[in-house]
Amino acid sequence: MTSTSKQRLARVYRTGAGVFGFVLAVYGVVGFVQQVPLTAHRGEPVLGMPTTGLLAGISVVTGLILLFAAFLKPAIASTVDVAIGILFLLSGLINICVLRTSLEVLGFDMRNVIFSFVVGLGLMTCGFYGRVSGSLPPDNPNWRRRHGLPEEPREGEDLGRTGYPGGGTEPSRDLDAIAGQKE
Repeated sequence: MTSTSKQRLARVYRTGAGVFGFVLAVYGVVGFVQQVPLTAHRGEPVLGMPTTGLLAGISVVTGLILLFAAFLKPAIASTVDVAIGILFLLSGLINICVLRTSLEVLGFDMRNVIFSFVVGLGLMTCGFYGRVSGSLPPDNPNWRRRHGLPEEPREGEDLGRTGYPGGGTEPSRDLDAIAGQKE
């Protein structure tokens, strides 16, 4: 994979973490500034969504984790994006089940649930970008790692006209030879 492609992947992972982290941190800080109650069945409106002090605190901590991850290695930022994205999806599912019950302490309503799903899917999309697909090219470092190859193609390595070692339409069965190992 060219250096430019690696930089593009890193940019997606880090931008996703940074943007979503910033939004969550701002939401939480505004909740603290408005001095919302710590817990409630109906949260106080903050930036168009109800919140409680507990939800504001969770938002700030999660936002800071994402912002911190935006400055780490791209692989770490990608993993953090995916992990927090999954937690947001789970949060949306759990909170949709406890809406309008005594178990609801974060002041969630349907807007918060939808926001959780959107943020979760957005983070997972950013985190999985270029990491999973049925058609990753062989110059992708994730594809190469899965097939036991060095992350960078060797100089003069023939990726073939379709991009796969050996020039076929499917990955070559002779990956060991490309990796410099004996069969």
